Amino acid sequence: AASWVFHETATWWAAGVAGSIVGAVWNYLLSASLVWKNKA
Repeated sequence: AASWVFHETATWWAAGVAGSIVGAVWNYLLSASLVWKNKA
C-alpha cells in the first residue's frame, strides 16, 4: 500500500501514513483472530 501511494503521489509522508494504517489494521485483525479467541 505504501509503495503504491508513493508511486501515485510521490509524497513520502502520505506513503508512510498509508503503510502505517494498513499495518495497524493487519496487526489488529491477525491478533484478534489468533490471540483473542473467545473460549465459550
